[in-house]
Amino acid sequence: MTPDKLMFFRYMLQQKINELLDDTERTIGEMNNDKGNFPDPSDRATHESDRNFELRIRDRERKLIGKL
Repeated sequence: MTPDKLMFFRYMLQQKINELLDDTERTIGEMNNDKGNFPDPSDRATHESDRNFELRIRDRERKLIGKL
């Protein structure tokens, strides 16, 4: 592989890592600002389900960053 291609791919991988880290910071910020006061149990359950799904995605992305 030529040095130019190597630099290009290194740059692309670093961009992807930065994108994943930005998503993680956004998720953390949203969870810290979340009031989560739902009077309806169904709404509360849906919110918790969405939060768990988001956390699973972020965990997979964390593992991907380690691989990159």
